[in-house]
Amino acid sequence: MLTRSNYNEWALIMECNLHAASLWVPMEDDLVERKEDRKAVAALMRATPPEMRGMLAAKASAKEAWEAIRTQRLGSNRVREANVQKLRADFEN
Repeated sequence: MLTRSNYNEWALIMECNLHAASLWVPMEDDLVERKEDRKAVAALMRATPPEMRGMLAAKASAKEAWEAIRTQRLGSNRVREANVQKLRADFEN
């Protein structure tokens, strides 16, 4: 379950779980079937605190919901920095 202080661990576990359930694609791609997208949102909602669920249900896509969780827990500056680090790692590999 996501808490105020465990976002990085939670995100790693969620990514593994979503990959295992073949639901990671909606996190990276906006062009997915609505049914798959809603399944991914439901998985996110099950792994977040009750106070976040209304906000997640209102998002247009699983990708938007994932980014909203990330921004809320890390803050927009840290999200940008994490994106830069991920791009660097992807480029180097």
